[in-house]
Amino acid sequence: MLAEGLQEQPLKRLVSQLVKHRFNCVRFTWATFMFTRYANLSVSESFDSLNLTEAKAGIAERNPSLLSKTLVQAFATVIDELGAQGVMAVLDCQVSKPTWCCGETDGNAFFGDTYFDVREWLQGLTIVAEHFRGKHQVIAISTRNELRGPLSNTDDWYKYIFEGASAIHKANPDVLIFASGLSYANDLTFLREKPLGSNFDNKLVYEAHWYPWSWDDRKTWDVELLNEACYRKTQHFINQTGFTNTLDLDNPVPLFVGEFGLDQRDPTSKSSTSYIIFHPQSGSCVDPDGRHDIYAGNCKKPKRWLYAGNGAPIRLKGTSLCLEAVGDGAAPVLSKNCSSQQSSWKLLSQTKLHVATLDETGEYLCLQKESPYTSKIVTSKCTFTLPNPQCLTDSQIDPTTQWFKLVSSNVL
Repeated sequence: MLAEGLQEQPLKRLVSQLVKHRFNCVRFTWATFMFTRYANLSVSESFDSLNLTEAKAGIAERNPSLLSKTLVQAFATVIDELGAQGVMAVLDCQVSKPTWCCGETDGNAFFGDTYFDVREWLQGLTIVAEHFRGKHQVIAISTRNELRGPLSNTDDWYKYIFEGASAIHKANPDVLIFASGLSYANDLTFLREKPLGSNFDNKLVYEAHWYPWSWDDRKTWDVELLNEACYRKTQHFINQTGFTNTLDLDNPVPLFVGEFGLDQRDPTSKSSTSYIIFHPQSGSCVDPDGRHDIYAGNCKKPKRWLYAGNGAPIRLKGTSLCLEAVGDGAAPVLSKNCSSQQSSWKLLSQTKLHVATLDETGEYLCLQKESPYTSKIVTSKCTFTLPNPQCLTDSQIDPTTQWFKLVSSNVL
Protein backbone atom coordinates (compact mmCIF):
# COMPACT_ATOMS: atom_id res chain seq x y z
CA MET A 1 0.00 0.00 0.00
CA LEU A 2 2.97 2.27 -0.67
CA ALA A 3 4.00 3.82 -3.97
CA GLU A 4 6.36 1.56 -5.92
CA GLY A 5 10.02 2.54 -6.05
CA LEU A 6 10.40 4.36 -2.72
CA GLN A 7 12.77 1.62 -1.58
CA GLU A 8 14.98 2.42 -4.58
CA GLN A 9 15.07 6.23 -4.89
CA PRO A 10 14.24 9.30 -2.77
CA LEU A 11 10.71 10.54 -3.42
CA LYS A 12 11.87 13.95 -4.62
CA ARG A 13 14.15 12.34 -7.21
CA LEU A 14 11.44 9.95 -8.44
CA VAL A 15 9.07 12.84 -9.11
CA SER A 16 11.84 14.95 -10.68
CA GLN A 17 12.46 12.13 -13.16
CA LEU A 18 8.80 12.24 -14.18
CA VAL A 19 9.12 15.97 -14.77
CA LYS A 20 12.39 15.54 -16.64
CA HIS A 21 10.74 13.11 -19.04
CA ARG A 22 7.81 15.50 -19.50
CA PHE A 23 5.11 13.52 -17.75
CA ASN A 24 2.58 15.87 -16.19
CA CYS A 25 0.11 13.49 -14.53
CA VAL A 26 0.20 10.28 -12.48
CA ARG A 27 -2.64 7.77 -12.20
CA PHE A 28 -2.07 6.97 -8.53
CA THR A 29 -3.83 3.83 -7.30
CA TRP A 30 -5.27 3.14 -3.85
CA ALA A 31 -7.19 0.40 -2.07
CA THR A 32 -10.47 1.00 -0.21
CA PHE A 33 -9.30 -0.89 2.89
CA MET A 34 -6.26 1.38 3.20
CA PHE A 35 -8.60 4.21 4.17
CA THR A 36 -11.41 2.25 5.88
CA ARG A 37 -9.46 -0.44 7.82
CA TYR A 38 -5.74 0.37 7.82
CA ALA A 39 -5.73 4.15 8.10
CA ASN A 40 -3.82 4.08 11.40
CA LEU A 41 -1.33 1.39 10.36
CA SER A 42 2.20 2.73 9.90
CA VAL A 43 4.33 1.96 6.88
CA SER A 44 6.78 0.16 9.17
CA GLU A 45 4.04 -2.01 10.70
CA SER A 46 2.59 -2.80 7.29
CA PHE A 47 5.93 -3.95 5.89
CA ASP A 48 6.69 -5.97 9.03
CA SER A 49 3.35 -7.77 8.78
CA LEU A 50 4.25 -8.90 5.26
CA ASN A 51 7.88 -9.71 6.13
CA LEU A 52 9.13 -7.22 3.53
CA THR A 53 12.46 -6.77 5.26
CA GLU A 54 14.55 -5.94 2.20
CA ALA A 55 12.08 -3.34 0.90
CA LYS A 56 11.79 -1.81 4.39
CA ALA A 57 15.58 -1.50 4.59
CA GLY A 58 15.56 0.33 1.26
CA ILE A 59 12.93 2.78 2.49
CA ALA A 60 14.90 3.32 5.70
CA GLU A 61 17.92 4.30 3.62
CA ARG A 62 16.27 6.43 0.94
CA ASN A 63 12.99 7.70 2.45
CA PRO A 64 13.39 7.21 6.21
CA SER A 65 10.72 9.72 7.22
CA LEU A 66 8.03 7.54 5.61
CA LEU A 67 8.43 4.57 7.95
CA SER A 68 6.81 6.27 10.92
CA LYS A 69 3.97 7.73 8.87
CA THR A 70 0.64 5.98 8.55
CA LEU A 71 -0.17 4.49 5.17
CA VAL A 72 -2.59 7.34 4.50
CA GLN A 73 0.00 9.95 5.52
CA ALA A 74 2.59 8.34 3.25
CA PHE A 75 0.10 8.35 0.37
CA ALA A 76 -0.57 12.05 0.99
CA THR A 77 3.17 12.76 1.15
CA VAL A 78 3.55 11.43 -2.40
CA ILE A 79 0.61 13.56 -3.56
CA ASP A 80 2.19 16.63 -1.96
CA GLU A 81 5.52 16.04 -3.70
CA LEU A 82 3.77 15.61 -7.04
CA GLY A 83 2.04 18.93 -6.51
CA ALA A 84 5.26 20.64 -5.39
CA GLN A 85 6.85 19.74 -8.71
CA GLY A 86 3.83 20.61 -10.84
CA VAL A 87 2.56 17.09 -11.53
CA MET A 88 -1.17 16.34 -11.47
CA ALA A 89 -2.71 13.21 -9.94
CA VAL A 90 -5.68 11.00 -10.76
CA LEU A 91 -6.59 9.00 -7.64
CA ASP A 92 -7.67 5.60 -8.92
CA CYS A 93 -9.72 3.27 -6.71
CA GLN A 94 -8.01 0.10 -7.84
CA VAL A 95 -9.33 -2.58 -5.44
CA SER A 96 -10.94 -2.99 -2.01
CA LYS A 97 -8.61 -5.56 -0.44
CA PRO A 98 -4.99 -4.57 -1.19
CA THR A 99 -3.73 -7.22 -3.60
CA TRP A 100 -2.70 -7.80 -7.19
CA CYS A 101 -5.24 -6.65 -9.75
CA CYS A 102 -7.07 -7.98 -11.65
CA GLY A 103 -8.89 -11.29 -12.00
CA GLU A 104 -12.51 -12.38 -12.16
CA THR A 105 -12.23 -14.51 -9.01
CA ASP A 106 -10.05 -12.25 -6.83
CA GLY A 107 -12.95 -11.07 -4.67
CA ASN A 108 -12.51 -7.46 -5.85
CA ALA A 109 -14.25 -7.81 -9.18
CA PHE A 110 -17.78 -6.38 -8.87
CA PHE A 111 -20.26 -4.93 -6.40
CA GLY A 112 -21.18 -7.57 -3.81
CA ASP A 113 -18.05 -9.63 -4.37
CA THR A 114 -16.17 -11.14 -1.39
CA TYR A 115 -14.22 -7.96 -0.59
CA PHE A 116 -16.39 -5.48 -2.48
CA ASP A 117 -18.96 -4.28 0.04
CA VAL A 118 -20.83 -1.35 -1.48
CA ARG A 119 -21.22 0.62 1.76
CA GLU A 120 -17.53 0.33 2.60
CA TRP A 121 -16.61 1.29 -0.96
CA LEU A 122 -18.79 4.41 -0.74
CA GLN A 123 -17.20 5.21 2.61
CA GLY A 124 -13.74 4.93 1.05
CA LEU A 125 -14.64 7.20 -1.86
CA THR A 126 -15.98 9.82 0.55
CA ILE A 127 -12.91 9.68 2.78
CA VAL A 128 -10.51 10.09 -0.14
CA ALA A 129 -12.54 12.89 -1.75
CA GLU A 130 -12.70 14.81 1.56
CA HIS A 131 -9.06 14.16 2.45
CA PHE A 132 -7.75 15.67 -0.77
CA ARG A 133 -10.23 18.48 -1.13
CA GLY A 134 -8.29 21.68 -1.74
CA LYS A 135 -5.28 19.82 -3.18
CA HIS A 136 -5.33 21.37 -6.62
CA GLN A 137 -2.92 18.81 -8.06
CA VAL A 138 -5.61 16.15 -7.50
CA ILE A 139 -7.66 16.61 -10.64
CA ALA A 140 -9.76 13.42 -10.63
CA ILE A 141 -10.94 10.49 -8.53
CA SER A 142 -12.11 7.26 -10.16
CA THR A 143 -15.11 5.32 -8.95
CA ARG A 144 -13.53 1.89 -9.51
CA ASN A 145 -10.95 0.23 -11.73
CA GLU A 146 -11.93 -2.51 -14.22
CA LEU A 147 -15.30 -3.88 -13.09
CA ARG A 148 -15.53 -7.48 -14.21
CA GLY A 149 -16.52 -11.06 -13.42
CA PRO A 150 -19.64 -13.24 -13.24
CA LEU A 151 -21.55 -10.82 -10.98
CA SER A 152 -21.39 -8.05 -13.59
CA ASN A 153 -24.68 -6.55 -14.75
CA THR A 154 -25.79 -3.17 -16.03
CA ASP A 155 -28.54 -2.59 -13.44
CA ASP A 156 -26.02 -2.62 -10.59
CA TRP A 157 -23.55 -0.62 -12.67
CA TYR A 158 -26.05 2.24 -13.13
CA LYS A 159 -27.17 2.14 -9.49
CA TYR A 160 -23.78 2.00 -7.79
CA ILE A 161 -21.67 4.02 -10.21
CA PHE A 162 -24.21 6.82 -9.80
CA GLU A 163 -24.00 6.49 -6.01
CA GLY A 164 -20.20 6.43 -6.09
CA ALA A 165 -19.96 9.44 -8.38
CA SER A 166 -22.46 11.29 -6.19
CA ALA A 167 -20.39 10.54 -3.08
CA ILE A 168 -17.25 11.91 -4.71
CA HIS A 169 -19.00 15.00 -6.06
CA LYS A 170 -20.67 15.80 -2.74
CA ALA A 171 -17.39 15.51 -0.80
CA ASN A 172 -15.22 17.26 -3.38
CA PRO A 173 -17.09 19.10 -6.15
CA ASP A 174 -13.88 20.36 -7.75
CA VAL A 175 -12.50 17.04 -9.03
CA LEU A 176 -13.35 15.16 -12.19
CA ILE A 177 -15.09 11.82 -11.68
CA PHE A 178 -13.79 8.89 -13.73
CA ALA A 179 -16.21 6.01 -14.35
CA SER A 180 -15.27 2.90 -16.30
CA GLY A 181 -17.60 0.30 -17.77
CA LEU A 182 -17.79 -3.47 -17.65
CA SER A 183 -15.47 -6.23 -18.86
CA TYR A 184 -12.23 -4.72 -17.55
CA ALA A 185 -13.19 -1.20 -18.73
CA ASN A 186 -13.74 -2.48 -22.26
CA ASP A 187 -17.53 -2.13 -22.52
CA LEU A 188 -19.66 1.01 -22.34
CA THR A 189 -22.10 -0.05 -25.06
CA PHE A 190 -25.10 0.11 -22.72
CA LEU A 191 -24.69 3.91 -22.56
CA ARG A 192 -25.95 4.14 -26.13
CA GLU A 193 -29.44 3.34 -24.83
CA LYS A 194 -29.37 4.96 -21.41
CA PRO A 195 -27.04 7.64 -19.95
CA LEU A 196 -25.82 7.50 -16.35
CA GLY A 197 -28.31 10.15 -15.26
CA SER A 198 -26.07 13.11 -14.45
CA ASN A 199 -22.84 14.65 -15.64
CA PHE A 200 -22.20 16.05 -12.14
CA ASP A 201 -21.77 19.65 -13.22
CA ASN A 202 -19.69 18.56 -16.23
CA LYS A 203 -17.25 16.68 -13.99
CA LEU A 204 -18.07 13.21 -15.36
CA VAL A 205 -15.44 11.46 -17.50
CA TYR A 206 -15.77 7.90 -18.77
CA GLU A 207 -12.72 5.67 -18.71
CA ALA A 208 -11.67 2.93 -21.12
CA HIS A 209 -8.71 0.57 -21.23
CA TRP A 210 -7.26 -0.80 -24.45
CA TYR A 211 -4.52 -3.39 -24.42
CA PRO A 212 -3.23 -5.55 -27.30
CA TRP A 213 -5.28 -8.44 -25.93
CA SER A 214 -8.51 -6.47 -25.55
CA TRP A 215 -11.52 -8.24 -27.11
CA ASP A 216 -9.64 -11.04 -28.82
CA ASP A 217 -6.37 -12.94 -29.12
CA ARG A 218 -3.31 -10.72 -29.00
CA LYS A 219 -1.70 -13.02 -31.59
CA THR A 220 -3.84 -11.39 -34.28
CA TRP A 221 -1.15 -8.69 -34.52
CA ASP A 222 1.31 -11.41 -35.56
CA VAL A 223 -0.85 -13.36 -38.01
CA GLU A 224 -2.97 -10.65 -39.64
CA LEU A 225 -1.95 -7.94 -42.04
CA LEU A 226 -1.06 -4.98 -39.84
CA ASN A 227 -3.31 -2.46 -41.55
CA GLU A 228 -6.32 -4.77 -41.38
CA ALA A 229 -5.71 -5.69 -37.73
CA CYS A 230 -5.24 -2.06 -36.73
CA TYR A 231 -8.36 -0.94 -38.57
CA ARG A 232 -10.53 -3.73 -37.16
CA LYS A 233 -9.38 -3.19 -33.58
CA THR A 234 -9.75 0.57 -33.83
CA GLN A 235 -13.32 0.24 -35.10
CA HIS A 236 -14.13 -2.24 -32.35
CA PHE A 237 -12.73 0.11 -29.73
CA ILE A 238 -14.88 2.96 -31.06
CA ASN A 239 -17.96 0.73 -31.04
CA GLN A 240 -17.31 -0.53 -27.49
CA THR A 241 -16.16 2.59 -25.69
CA GLY A 242 -14.84 5.30 -27.99
CA PHE A 243 -18.25 6.63 -28.97
CA THR A 244 -18.95 8.42 -25.67
CA ASN A 245 -17.37 11.71 -26.72
CA THR A 246 -18.74 11.78 -30.27
CA LEU A 247 -20.90 14.61 -31.50
CA ASP A 248 -23.73 12.30 -32.58
CA LEU A 249 -24.75 11.73 -28.94
CA ASP A 250 -27.17 14.13 -27.29
CA ASN A 251 -24.91 14.42 -24.25
CA PRO A 252 -21.31 13.58 -25.17
CA VAL A 253 -19.00 12.84 -22.25
CA PRO A 254 -15.18 13.00 -22.44
CA LEU A 255 -13.29 9.73 -22.52
CA PHE A 256 -10.07 9.03 -20.62
CA VAL A 257 -8.05 6.40 -22.47
CA GLY A 258 -4.45 5.25 -22.42
CA GLU A 259 -4.01 5.32 -26.21
CA PHE A 260 -2.97 8.36 -28.25
CA GLY A 261 -4.38 8.97 -31.71
CA LEU A 262 -8.14 9.05 -31.28
CA ASP A 263 -10.37 11.99 -32.01
CA GLN A 264 -9.93 14.27 -29.01
CA ARG A 265 -11.89 17.28 -30.20
CA ASP A 266 -13.76 19.42 -27.68
CA PRO A 267 -17.49 19.23 -28.57
CA THR A 268 -18.08 22.71 -27.11
CA SER A 269 -15.15 24.42 -28.83
CA LYS A 270 -15.83 26.90 -31.61
CA SER A 271 -12.26 26.71 -32.92
CA SER A 272 -11.76 25.29 -36.40
CA THR A 273 -10.37 21.79 -36.78
CA SER A 274 -6.70 21.35 -37.53
CA TYR A 275 -4.39 18.36 -37.36
CA ILE A 276 -1.28 17.20 -35.57
CA ILE A 277 0.75 14.78 -37.70
CA PHE A 278 1.78 12.02 -35.27
CA HIS A 279 4.23 9.16 -35.91
CA PRO A 280 3.05 6.32 -33.61
CA GLN A 281 6.18 4.16 -33.89
CA SER A 282 8.48 6.87 -32.53
CA GLY A 283 5.98 8.95 -30.54
CA SER A 284 7.08 12.06 -32.46
CA CYS A 285 5.19 14.82 -34.28
CA VAL A 286 5.93 16.43 -37.64
CA ASP A 287 7.18 20.00 -37.32
CA PRO A 288 8.80 22.54 -39.69
CA ASP A 289 12.44 23.31 -38.98
CA GLY A 290 12.06 27.06 -39.50
CA ARG A 291 13.19 26.94 -43.13
CA HIS A 292 11.50 24.77 -45.75
CA ASP A 293 12.06 21.31 -44.33
CA ILE A 294 10.19 19.15 -41.84
CA TYR A 295 11.41 16.79 -39.16
CA ALA A 296 10.11 14.42 -36.46
CA GLY A 297 10.14 16.41 -33.24
CA ASN A 298 8.64 16.08 -29.80
CA CYS A 299 4.91 16.54 -29.28
CA LYS A 300 5.07 19.07 -26.45
CA LYS A 301 3.97 21.97 -28.68
CA PRO A 302 3.36 20.45 -32.11
CA LYS A 303 2.56 22.58 -35.12
CA ARG A 304 -0.94 22.39 -36.60
CA TRP A 305 -1.76 21.45 -40.17
CA LEU A 306 -4.84 21.92 -42.35
CA TYR A 307 -6.17 19.11 -44.53
CA ALA A 308 -9.48 19.03 -46.39
CA GLY A 309 -9.48 15.34 -47.33
CA ASN A 310 -8.21 12.98 -50.00
CA GLY A 311 -6.42 14.76 -52.82
CA ALA A 312 -6.08 18.04 -50.92
CA PRO A 313 -2.80 19.71 -49.94
CA ILE A 314 -1.52 19.54 -46.37
CA ARG A 315 -1.00 23.16 -45.33
CA LEU A 316 1.01 24.48 -42.41
CA LYS A 317 -1.60 26.39 -40.41
CA GLY A 318 -1.18 30.16 -40.47
CA THR A 319 1.04 30.12 -43.57
CA SER A 320 0.75 29.76 -47.35
CA LEU A 321 3.08 26.75 -47.32
CA CYS A 322 2.13 23.20 -48.26
CA LEU A 323 3.87 19.86 -47.95
CA GLU A 324 5.37 18.85 -51.33
CA ALA A 325 7.16 15.61 -52.20
CA VAL A 326 10.45 15.82 -54.10
CA GLY A 327 11.07 12.18 -54.95
CA ASP A 328 11.68 8.65 -53.74
CA GLY A 329 14.08 8.73 -50.78
CA ALA A 330 14.16 12.53 -50.66
CA ALA A 331 12.90 14.77 -47.89
CA PRO A 332 9.63 16.58 -48.65
CA VAL A 333 9.67 20.37 -48.50
CA LEU A 334 7.37 23.19 -47.54
CA SER A 335 6.43 24.96 -50.74
CA LYS A 336 4.04 27.64 -51.97
CA ASN A 337 3.19 25.36 -54.90
CA CYS A 338 0.04 23.90 -53.38
CA SER A 339 -1.57 22.82 -56.66
CA SER A 340 1.05 20.37 -57.97
CA GLN A 341 0.52 16.62 -58.11
CA GLN A 342 3.24 16.19 -55.48
CA SER A 343 1.30 18.49 -53.12
CA SER A 344 -1.86 16.41 -53.32
CA TRP A 345 -2.06 13.90 -50.46
CA LYS A 346 -4.25 10.87 -49.79
CA LEU A 347 -4.65 8.59 -46.78
CA LEU A 348 -4.19 5.03 -48.03
CA SER A 349 -4.93 1.52 -46.70
CA GLN A 350 -7.77 0.57 -44.38
CA THR A 351 -6.09 2.24 -41.43
CA LYS A 352 -5.69 5.56 -43.27
CA LEU A 353 -2.22 5.76 -41.72
CA HIS A 354 -0.25 5.95 -44.98
CA VAL A 355 0.03 9.61 -46.02
CA ALA A 356 0.76 9.38 -49.74
CA THR A 357 1.18 11.43 -52.90
CA LEU A 358 1.91 10.53 -56.52
CA ASP A 359 5.34 11.08 -58.02
CA GLU A 360 5.92 12.24 -61.58
CA THR A 361 5.60 8.66 -62.88
CA GLY A 362 2.28 8.06 -61.15
CA GLU A 363 3.61 5.86 -58.32
CA TYR A 364 2.61 6.45 -54.72
CA LEU A 365 5.17 7.82 -52.30
CA CYS A 366 4.47 7.70 -48.56
CA LEU A 367 5.80 9.79 -45.74
CA GLN A 368 8.35 7.76 -43.80
CA LYS A 369 10.60 8.37 -40.81
CA GLU A 370 13.98 7.52 -42.26
CA SER A 371 15.51 5.82 -39.23
CA PRO A 372 14.97 5.30 -35.49
CA TYR A 373 18.24 7.19 -35.00
CA THR A 374 17.44 10.40 -36.89
CA SER A 375 14.60 12.89 -37.02
CA LYS A 376 14.64 13.01 -40.82
CA ILE A 377 11.40 12.44 -42.74
CA VAL A 378 11.45 11.31 -46.36
CA THR A 379 9.00 10.06 -48.94
CA SER A 380 9.49 6.47 -50.11
CA LYS A 381 7.56 4.01 -52.22
CA CYS A 382 4.61 2.92 -50.13
CA THR A 383 4.98 -0.41 -48.45
CA PHE A 384 1.20 -0.81 -48.49
CA THR A 385 -0.29 1.17 -51.32
CA LEU A 386 -3.66 -0.08 -52.51
CA PRO A 387 -5.61 -3.16 -51.30
CA ASN A 388 -3.64 -5.53 -53.54
CA PRO A 389 -2.53 -8.75 -51.77
CA GLN A 390 0.68 -8.88 -53.81
CA CYS A 391 1.76 -5.62 -52.14
CA LEU A 392 1.35 -7.01 -48.63
CA THR A 393 3.55 -10.08 -48.55
CA ASP A 394 7.04 -8.70 -47.85
CA SER A 395 7.63 -9.54 -44.17
CA GLN A 396 11.03 -7.83 -44.27
CA ILE A 397 9.48 -4.37 -44.61
CA ASP A 398 8.04 -2.79 -41.49
CA PRO A 399 4.99 -0.76 -42.53
CA THR A 400 4.84 1.11 -39.22
CA THR A 401 7.73 3.36 -40.26
CA GLN A 402 5.23 4.81 -42.77
CA TRP A 403 2.39 5.15 -40.30
CA PHE A 404 1.43 8.79 -39.66
CA LYS A 405 -1.81 9.65 -37.90
CA LEU A 406 -3.51 12.96 -38.63
CA VAL A 407 -4.90 13.67 -35.16
CA SER A 408 -7.79 16.11 -35.39
CA SER A 409 -8.02 18.84 -32.78
CA ASN A 410 -10.05 21.98 -32.23
CA VAL A 411 -8.32 22.80 -28.94
CA LEU A 412 -5.98 25.77 -29.20
